[in-house]
Amino acid sequence: MAKWFLLVLYTALIVWWCNAPSTLAMRTNETDRLALLAFKAAIDDQASFGALSSWNDSVHYCDWHGISCSRRHPNRVVKLNLTSKGLVGSLSPHIGNLSFLRRINLSNNNFHGPIPEEIGRLFSLQVIQLSNNSFGGGLPKNLSSCTHLEYLLLYNNHLSGNIPSELGSLSKLRGLTLDKNKISIPEGIAKLRLLKFLGVEFNNLSGNIPSSIYNISTLTAFSVGDNRLEGKIPPDIGSKFPNLRFLSFTNNSFTGMIPTSLSNASSLEYIYSSLNNFIGQMPKDLGKLLRLKAMNFEGNQLEDDISFISSLTNCTKLKFLLVGENLLKGSLPNSVANLSIDLSILILGWNQLHGSIPSGIGNLLNLTFFVLGYNYFSGHVPDTIGRFHKLNCLDLQMNKFTKLPSSLGNLSALNRLYLGQNNIRGSIPLSLGNCQQLLALDLSHNNLYGLIPLEIMNLSSISISFNLSYNSLTGSLPSEVGSLKNLVEFDVSNNRLSRSIPNSLSGCLSLEVLHLEGNSFEGEIPQSLSKLTGLRKLDLSRNNLTGLIPSYIGELALEKLNLSFNMLYGEVPTQ
Repeated sequence: MAKWFLLVLYTALIVWWCNAPSTLAMRTNETDRLALLAFKAAIDDQASFGALSSWNDSVHYCDWHGISCSRRHPNRVVKLNLTSKGLVGSLSPHIGNLSFLRRINLSNNNFHGPIPEEIGRLFSLQVIQLSNNSFGGGLPKNLSSCTHLEYLLLYNNHLSGNIPSELGSLSKLRGLTLDKNKISIPEGIAKLRLLKFLGVEFNNLSGNIPSSIYNISTLTAFSVGDNRLEGKIPPDIGSKFPNLRFLSFTNNSFTGMIPTSLSNASSLEYIYSSLNNFIGQMPKDLGKLLRLKAMNFEGNQLEDDISFISSLTNCTKLKFLLVGENLLKGSLPNSVANLSIDLSILILGWNQLHGSIPSGIGNLLNLTFFVLGYNYFSGHVPDTIGRFHKLNCLDLQMNKFTKLPSSLGNLSALNRLYLGQNNIRGSIPLSLGNCQQLLALDLSHNNLYGLIPLEIMNLSSISISFNLSYNSLTGSLPSEVGSLKNLVEFDVSNNRLSRSIPNSLSGCLSLEVLHLEGNSFEGEIPQSLSKLTGLRKLDLSRNNLTGLIPSYIGELALEKLNLSFNMLYGEVPTQ
């Protein structure tokens, strides 16, 4: 009897022991469920268009949208992923009750208010992604309690104040992005010895970068662009950051030389240092960066010849090369033809370059943007430029080119063509009519003569601007001009055009700016122009127009009107 009793008791104990964890799990699981319901309650359901409508008792909460539960600890929430769901509201402090949570991603929503202190109770958190919201206030100091945290991504919010120095104790932190906030950098951040990327762009930071940051040798990405930072970059930065892949100093007030040690950071893929006050020469050994994909030093005060391009021929992965708006001199070396076949953007404009464009430039078959404007280039534009079948923008304005190639018509992907203010002679190439995707065309301030080709008048794609001003074009303005239905700015001023202004101009219903001055147009101002209700500027001066000033002109919402130096008569309309 005693043995039977002991056996029953032992069995009962086993059953209790096996069931006890389930009972405890049920109790703690209820905590997770209630925490999620509190999270939902802080969301404006109407403004969020019912994005959390699946969060109801008809479905187990582990099956709610955006929720992942643990396999090892059944029914415990380990991941909350609600990125880009249009959620509007605040982040409930009850988030701190999801004690098994490892990842939270609420980026690309419209959360506002502070990041609750209770998030610091989530000791298992590895990733916090709250980017592209409207969180405000400061960062909770007790985030330092999340000792497993590896990534803290808070890009584009309204956070302010200092990064809490306590975050320096997050020994596992690998990524920290605070771009587009108002947060400053403390010296203590240098304690983050495992940090791989640090982003603090658009934070309105001023002064110097804390020198201790340069001691974080693990950094692979360092981004401090679009602030008000100043001072010089340490000459040994390339040795300080041997693992660096991404570097951005864009749009600050940094001075001094570009450190030659950058070539020691052999993993560098992206260098963005535009819009600063760097002086001196371009480093000659950047060609050692065999992984380099993009280099942007636009808008500085670099004084050098352009020969440094020759060293970049070793960078076979280079896609973007932007060194415009500097003080670079010299002629474009023939080695430009040996740059990476992957090169997509080449911007050398706003410098002091001269000479001709090497014909080998046609080897760069994947160019989409080619900008040499505002230099002193001369001679013929080479025929090989017609090989750029992917080219979207060709900017050669404000140079001394004398002739255009007929191969321009091969640029079938061209959106923008800027050739104004050169010495180009001859007629407008008929082949331009093949550029069926053109949005903007500028041939102004040249020595072009002859008729305006019907081929370009039929380019109905042109919408931004069409400028043929300051040439010696003759004949009439073709009636096909009415095909430019989406055109906003049209300028054929200061040519030798004659005959009447075509009624078909009324078909350009999007016109806001119309310049016909400085020609020999005759006859009356067409009544049909009354249909151009969006006109802001109208200049018909210095022609041979006759008749009355149409009354509709007074009804247009014009900002500028010039009818001077014609042969108009009668009353000025009272409007």
